[in-house]
Amino acid sequence: MDEYLTIENFGESIYIEKKSRFLGHCKRVTSKEQAIEYINEIKNRYKDASHNVSAYNIRGNISHSSDDGEPAGTAGVPVLETMLKADIVDAAVVVTRYYGGTPLGAGGLIRAYSSTASAALRDAKVVVMTQCVKYDVAVVYSSYDKLLKLLEDLQITITDREFLDIVKLKIITVKDKEQTLLNSLNEFFRGSGEVTFTGEEFLAHQTDS
Repeated sequence: MDEYLTIENFGESIYIEKKSRFLGHCKRVTSKEQAIEYINEIKNRYKDASHNVSAYNIRGNISHSSDDGEPAGTAGVPVLETMLKADIVDAAVVVTRYYGGTPLGAGGLIRAYSSTASAALRDAKVVVMTQCVKYDVAVVYSSYDKLLKLLEDLQITITDREFLDIVKLKIITVKDKEQTLLNSLNEFFRGSGEVTFTGEEFLAHQTDS
């Protein structure tokens, strides 16, 4: 998987239906343990609430939902499905309900929990995580400006520069551009440069929505 959707960090929302108040909270997590820890944190914060419905979806098909006393399938599942339909992973959501005295029925509950979860996720800002590759490149001073121009033309990001007896650059680019980058550097150095692969990581940028 070269790309996936997640949330930037935290998100909150409020939804009111027939005097029932729904508070949405979500957080980016990367493991089941982190998700459970966050869910318990919110449940403890709102332990006086009628319900603390929760769900999480982690990369690797790790997901879970809890209705926390609401009728089966009307609360936790709609929250989880909100993430699944949006293809959002590495996220945990808790929707807290303070009962307002009027039953909402199955349809009303599903709508309330889905809407609250969706608004919290939007508030957290959905981001695209793209797989990137990192390289170290060493160049002599006489070729430094030409190399900068090449990297600029290729839209390669320079993350660090070190000026010693030679110039050492740390660069990063999306994995899809890796072969183009290596071909260009090989042609530029003609076998005499130092180009060293240093690893991969996922980097985020916001979606257009």
